[in-house]
Amino acid sequence: MLKNSFNKTNSIFCKLCKIIFVLTVFSVILFSISCSKQTSELAELSDMGNSIGNLNNLGLIAQYDDRIYHMIWEDGKPYLVKSDFNGINRDIISQTDCLYLNIIDDWIYYINSEDSNKVYKMDIDGHNNQKLNEIKGNFLIAFEEGLYVISVSEKYNNSLYYMDYDGRNVKIICNDKVSSIFFYNNYIYYTSVIDSNGKVHLCRMDIDGSDKEIILDDNVKKFFIYKDNIFYLTGEIIQNRLCRTNINGKKKTVLEKNAVIPEITMNLHNNTLYYRDLSNLTFNQINLDTSKKKILDNISFTNIYIIDNKIFHYENDRLFCMDLDGSDNKPF
Repeated sequence: MLKNSFNKTNSIFCKLCKIIFVLTVFSVILFSISCSKQTSELAELSDMGNSIGNLNNLGLIAQYDDRIYHMIWEDGKPYLVKSDFNGINRDIISQTDCLYLNIIDDWIYYINSEDSNKVYKMDIDGHNNQKLNEIKGNFLIAFEEGLYVISVSEKYNNSLYYMDYDGRNVKIICNDKVSSIFFYNNYIYYTSVIDSNGKVHLCRMDIDGSDKEIILDDNVKKFFIYKDNIFYLTGEIIQNRLCRTNINGKKKTVLEKNAVIPEITMNLHNNTLYYRDLSNLTFNQINLDTSKKKILDNISFTNIYIIDNKIFHYENDRLFCMDLDGSDNKPF
């Protein structure tokens, strides 16, 4: 009798051990998948030459290691400057009018507005300045293994090109009329005019340009993606709306209506979207997790850049810097 009781208890104990083992393995698998997904999304940010938000504001500022590279203008002449984070120690490295600054692997890639918006590169000290090819662009981003350029050529106007970092292996990724792009979770999200009515659609495709699909048909002017949600600006210039939808374009919510938000005054940092509203001349932020809005200040500027938890902006061609809460605004 005692033996049978022991065998029964031992059998129950073995079954419990098996259940615990299975649950442990399953938990480890789920954790690994979650970490893999997060790593995949974060890797996209770490492999960029500048943030999408900074590049959407013409990319006049970029960070590399412990230095800030930015444009200044003196007596009407453009200069590319390398500064430390307090703005005191600075060196002029180039007298070139640079747009869409991207810095990766000790090279600065940019669009040269003095040479018909062609793609150039120079080293981080301003030496070895060279044109990569004859493609003209109005947007440039360095991502992973190469450069992506939205062209302004007559034949392929607003097509999305890819090229190696030396300017070779050029190919068209998308020949739709692309106006902006965003890399997210192994896809390229982009805005495009793909019909005759001129409405701007938000679309999605694989990294190689295959499997295109329309996500939103809502005249999208500018957009960001955060935690599988798309935050976008829609409407006309004199009156537009800031909206949110899920990653597949469903469940639309209006966050800000009847606003006047210029496209080059929007930037995303962590869970916060910063923007200017010209309807009341305010500089605002909105928490994308809670949708809570806050007015930071009444400041007149364009081109918002966010680097190292600081907001940089230009006022009359002069660079200013302030804290993320809008305080301590001062010349840089």
